[in-house]
Amino acid sequence: MKLIFCFLSLLFFMGQCRKEAPVEPVPANPKDTLIPVKYGLTALKDGLQWEASATATYYQSGIGKHLRLVFLRKINNDITERLHIEDIASSAGTYPIERVTKASQIKNFIPNSFFSIYLDEEQPVGHFFPDTTRRDHFIQIIQFDSVAQTVRGRFQVFMGIVAFDPLWTNHPDSVLFTKGEFFVKIQQ
Repeated sequence: MKLIFCFLSLLFFMGQCRKEAPVEPVPANPKDTLIPVKYGLTALKDGLQWEASATATYYQSGIGKHLRLVFLRKINNDITERLHIEDIASSAGTYPIERVTKASQIKNFIPNSFFSIYLDEEQPVGHFFPDTTRRDHFIQIIQFDSVAQTVRGRFQVFMGIVAFDPLWTNHPDSVLFTKGEFFVKIQQ
């Protein structure tokens, strides 16, 4: 009798266990124009609010000036997250974000991106690149002010992990950035 009771209890508890379905973010609409008024970045990372400091710099190639955006978020004294979006044209427009797999894709005015997690600000423990199975990555430059040296825009990118420190087990398989909005002063 005890064995049957234990078996039925086990079945009951196993029946209560449910794996939550992954939440797919709703793609941001590039035509929306809600942009923050303060310098920095705000986005949803895996559905949770993510704010970061932002820097923008130019770099030169044989075909023109490219814009590089770097967003930095310090989680605590040990862990830092960095999101890079590079190879952006210096003009308003909506551009797809690609994953760089060969040298010819660098400095071609097609934006690329990567996300990294660092331990002690120098030891990378996880690298993420755009998921090539999706085609809804974008960066939209809404306002580029060459006099004030500022850039405003929005972005969305879905990334998968490609490299990580095997001793650091606290890493996700993917990172989803949605509803990204930024306003950045371009450094000279």
